[in-house]
Amino acid sequence: MELAQLPAFRTDEQGVTFRYLVFQLTSGGQERTLVRGLNYLPYDSQLTQRIVNWTLDELEKAGFDPATGELMVEGGGTLTLNPYYETATLFGENPEYGEESDRGAVEALVKKAYAELEVSSFKSGEELPPPPKPKRPPRKKPKAASSESAAAAEDVEGEPADESEGESAEETEPAS
Repeated sequence: MELAQLPAFRTDEQGVTFRYLVFQLTSGGQERTLVRGLNYLPYDSQLTQRIVNWTLDELEKAGFDPATGELMVEGGGTLTLNPYYETATLFGENPEYGEESDRGAVEALVKKAYAELEVSSFKSGEELPPPPKPKRPPRKKPKAASSESAAAAEDVEGEPADESEGESAEETEPAS
C-alpha cells in the first residue's frame, strides 16, 4: 500500500461544522499523518468511533493491514467552515483523545484543502476573536425617490380620508 496515495485531509462532503481526528499511520516503513472529520452532530455520542471506523474502512480498501501496520489517534478538535466570511477555524479538543499535539500541521492541511478560505486555529482555553468582516461587498440600498415622487406620496398620505367612503346609503340617510 502506498501511503502517499491517501489524501492527508478529508471530511464529509456536506456540513459546516466537523469533529475531526488526527491519525498517525505507519505501514511498510512509511509514515503519514491523516486528518479525518465527520459532520458534527451534538446528539451523536458515537461520533468519535464513527470517525475511527470510517478511517479504518478507507484504509482497508486501500490495502492497509492492521497486522503489519499501526494506526494511532493523536487527538482532534472541531473545524468550522464559514462560506459567508470565507473562513475556516480549528478549535477545541476531542472529548476522548484531547487536542492534537501540532495544530499548526493540521492548519496547514486545511489551508491546502480550502485554499480559498482564510484559515485560523486556536488552542483550548484561548479566547476566540470576534468574527471578521465579510469580504463580499455590502448590498446596495435602493435609490431614494425623486423629490417629485416623494412630494406626491406626501400629498396622498396627507389627504383626509373621505368619511362617507365605504358606508352604505342606509347609514347616510336620516332615520324617519
